[in-house]
Amino acid sequence: MTRIREPFLFTAGPVETGEFIDALRIPYAPVPAFFAARALPAAIRSALADFLPVPDPAHIRHAAQETTLHRWPGAREELTVTPILEAEGDYGFQRAVTLRTRMTGAAGDDVADLLTTLTVGPARGGGRLPRPPAPTNGTGPVLLTWRERIPDDLPHRYAEASGDHNPVHLSESAAHRAGLPGVIVHGMATLLLAVAGLTARMFDGDGAAVAAVRTRFVRPVRPGDELDLAVRAAGAPGSYALHVSVAGRPVLKDTRVTRATAAVG
Repeated sequence: MTRIREPFLFTAGPVETGEFIDALRIPYAPVPAFFAARALPAAIRSALADFLPVPDPAHIRHAAQETTLHRWPGAREELTVTPILEAEGDYGFQRAVTLRTRMTGAAGDDVADLLTTLTVGPARGGGRLPRPPAPTNGTGPVLLTWRERIPDDLPHRYAEASGDHNPVHLSESAAHRAGLPGVIVHGMATLLLAVAGLTARMFDGDGAAVAAVRTRFVRPVRPGDELDLAVRAAGAPGSYALHVSVAGRPVLKDTRVTRATAAVG
């Protein structure tokens, strides 16, 4: 069912990523792999524009994300973003779509590639959404643990910084209508806090050392929650398994952070 949507232009680079982090007011340096998150809301709106039935925004949930950074964009560099709706099918008890977002430079070179799984409503049969094989769990000793509190106003700050204004992140009543206990934190905000924390502690704060990130969002995170985080080696040099839980229950699963080859010593 591949549908290539109309490309659009997006400006990204060190300045823009720094502004993004500043707007979130989190105590970490920018992680370039997350600059692309600012293009996701527009890519999602484009990809779902003629999706039938039209999903209620409050029922669109981020189920999984893979982000690969091919190169760090230059300051104020204008990139072309091409949303591609790749597949649709049942994903557990939900209907879901897979969206690929390609980001290319003026010469057509690959800058970043995002693979996003979104649930858009209840399952309705007619085929299951293919899932990539889950990575093996990190088998080595725990390299690092820490705890991170979710700021109470992070959903509002992330919505303004990213352009993702899904009402379940901003309105208690909308969250309740969607069957949630209350406002939930954007999955990408939780992932950014976790990966930026790992980067600060293991990569000497060099966010540009992060070449790829993947995860599944398995439980909602609420403002004020305490994240418990642990890192293990995940086999290949420069690959790390990142475990994130709240009150002993995983909120992210199959999370991998891959260090850029040049940064692996």
